[in-house]
Amino acid sequence: MAAPVTVINHPTDPNSHLLFFLNGTKQQLAMEVRPVIAPQQYTPFVNNGVNQGVIANPSSLVAVYKKGVPTVYGITQPGVSDQAKYVSTVSPVFNPIASGPGALTDKPGLAACSDEDGNDWVYYLQLPTGGSAYQVTEFLVDGNNTTPNIQYSASTPSPGTNMVAVYFKATKDRFIMYSNTEKRKLLYWINSTDQSQNSIMSTASVNPSSPLAVASVEGSDSNGPYLNIFLYYMDGNQFLNRVAGRASGTAIRWYQNTVLTGAANMKATTLMTATTDGTKVYVYYIKDGSTSGYAPYSETIQSGWFTDKEKENVPRHDKS
Repeated sequence: MAAPVTVINHPTDPNSHLLFFLNGTKQQLAMEVRPVIAPQQYTPFVNNGVNQGVIANPSSLVAVYKKGVPTVYGITQPGVSDQAKYVSTVSPVFNPIASGPGALTDKPGLAACSDEDGNDWVYYLQLPTGGSAYQVTEFLVDGNNTTPNIQYSASTPSPGTNMVAVYFKATKDRFIMYSNTEKRKLLYWINSTDQSQNSIMSTASVNPSSPLAVASVEGSDSNGPYLNIFLYYMDGNQFLNRVAGRASGTAIRWYQNTVLTGAANMKATTLMTATTDGTKVYVYYIKDGSTSGYAPYSETIQSGWFTDKEKENVPRHDKS
């Protein structure tokens, strides 16, 4: 599996992104400043002798803004391979989100979203006491909690799923997306208010081990506020796919998925991350056959993504 990765907009330079990823076998967090206009012209991270870290691999990284400060969460593990794994803040400081079993996870999926008041909601998988199926767990990181605030009992994620999450400011709702490819090969979403699991029917092409990435933009019209959601995944042919959704209230209306034929094929083991400036979405992943790490694919947001008439592009049958 490729190194865990996450991206966030630069806090002071609108023409740059901060790309965080795992530094090889050292289990340490690395960072690169990635320019938007000339994405190939960046200074690669160089390991000058970092000490051994504690970030687990395979796992996930996720970045949010906490009161304006870029904050990265990861899954960490002491040096002994069979010791417990904790969900932790790994930047700007290292600290597990709690000291007890509420922060434990033994699966690689991790997601997070945040509001403007310094609240971060972190999502990971746990087995409920006496249970046999993993559930999505939500932990509010506000400096006070010691246990998860929600166990999504209706969720049925695949144990190896990747996860993403977005926050809807107008309703203070969180939406979490993940896969279940054991029973029905689909992506699913769950809402923090209703807490009911819902399928995304246009994602039947999802690869069972697909990475996930998401970006979102808020807006409003005559019907009130909404949240546009751009969800990216890998299909069975290693093509990059996008499915757009619009959240209003506690519901999301999803539209037809699109195979992004202008994007390079994805490496089978890549992970993925995305960000947006409100006009374009930037998706970082490793291209099939590439040895140079994560590179961005960008596309301009179109109103046509939110129509039932949008059709899937004709898939390619090559691997070039």
